[in-house]
Amino acid sequence: WKKLTVEQEQILINDEKLLIFRYCLVNGWTVSLIIEEYEYSEVEAVKMLTKLERLGVLELYPSNHVRMLISKNEFWQTNGPLWQAYRNIFTNDFMNSSFGLPNERLVFSPGQFSEASLKIIRKKIDNLVKEYNRLAEMDAALPLKGRHSSGLFIGFRSWVFTRIADLHRRNAGGNENG
Repeated sequence: WKKLTVEQEQILINDEKLLIFRYCLVNGWTVSLIIEEYEYSEVEAVKMLTKLERLGVLELYPSNHVRMLISKNEFWQTNGPLWQAYRNIFTNDFMNSSFGLPNERLVFSPGQFSEASLKIIRKKIDNLVKEYNRLAEMDAALPLKGRHSSGLFIGFRSWVFTRIADLHRRNAGGNENG
């Protein structure tokens, strides 16, 4: 698997229907199901497939079967056009929830860690994302009716809550991390 190039990202940003069509394909949807569920005609779907093939995102086979060439869940460039265009939209849309349903989780846990512990945490996050993607790939073969669209949103960085940082004595010579 590979990531989209900056040029590919820019083309997808300029054609949101193409971007959504690609999203459905990488999540295991057939072309006929995309046409059934969304506002794409058969002619438009074939045009989308052709554009995506020319873009180098997929290989097109007879009967509109495809093989995706771009990674499903880690496909955009860090700080690339897609991320810049959709970061706030994704964040706001995803966080617009009470996270109260049985399959939902929202966890925030601040802490202060050594470099060794930070390295372990990063590795565990990387492993969680790999497992998430592996399960998504495996479940893509299941009927759509038995699957639930989900998102995993993880943020981990050096951080001090601004209200705490604002009270920190800058000239005290203390630890700037809280």
